[in-house]
Amino acid sequence: MKKKSCITILLLFFFTTLPLFILQCSEKDTNHTSTVVAEIGEETITTEDLDRAIGAIPAPYRYEYTSEQAVHDLLQNMIDWKLMAKEAIKLGLDNKPGTKARLETMKGKPASQVDQLLASAYINMKQKELLETLETDMRNYYDTHQEEFIIPDRVKIERVIYKTEKNAKAAREAMKQTMSFEEFMEANPTFRRKVNTLWLGKSGKDSVMENVAFNLSEGEVSDVFETKAGYCLLRVAEKAPSTMRSFSEVQAGIKARLEVQQQKELLDNIKQDLRKNVAITINQPVLKAYLSKGEVEKTSPH
Repeated sequence: MKKKSCITILLLFFFTTLPLFILQCSEKDTNHTSTVVAEIGEETITTEDLDRAIGAIPAPYRYEYTSEQAVHDLLQNMIDWKLMAKEAIKLGLDNKPGTKARLETMKGKPASQVDQLLASAYINMKQKELLETLETDMRNYYDTHQEEFIIPDRVKIERVIYKTEKNAKAAREAMKQTMSFEEFMEANPTFRRKVNTLWLGKSGKDSVMENVAFNLSEGEVSDVFETKAGYCLLRVAEKAPSTMRSFSEVQAGIKARLEVQQQKELLDNIKQDLRKNVAITINQPVLKAYLSKGEVEKTSPH
């Protein structure tokens, strides 16, 4: 997967945790302290900001934000979005050529849209840092989890099933150890049955077929044994000892696994790190009053 696609995956994941289309956080205004629902350092989020955020969500999805828990989660997401945008400016990401050009086109647009652009730039930067170590992380994972990449002992078997024990035993007596089942069926039409060829690996389960197969030598034919399908004969065509998958064989799977894991950890770490250095206060009475007054539009999509 290319770096660009990895960044896109992270952003998609991020947007699912912040399902907002416009997040408008106001500067602190002493004339509207009664509506302040959260303080983030010297900035605030008001009940009006919550209204705008919820109102920007398409109607079919807006109904999901009518519960107290949903609004609380929304508020926490708005705080994280504002913090990331502020950090992007501190790091000068707003002056990067691509970001700066996009900001120029956003003059006069709501501050929330600017925050959204800057926060995305911040996440992209962090993701690129993560990708720089991904190849090393993949190799380390392979070296420390080799038990996951072991291919157990396997046997390639030929299997034929008869409806009656008598026919199965008659076929077994007529067989030569050197002949494959296909060759035997071709030479003995009387005993002709469908031959299934498959690989069996050691599963650790007490399987009758597995136990019979792994106790035969290569080219050896089993005695007749009964299964749910009928009376069975096996012939071991080939034996393959346990092997380890090479790094090149499994690196794509390791990469996909680590990307999901690291992207989740990255987002969590970003939130935790940025919140450490700022005082955040939630005005619970205002939030409670906001919910109790029915200020959240409860429009069902149905």
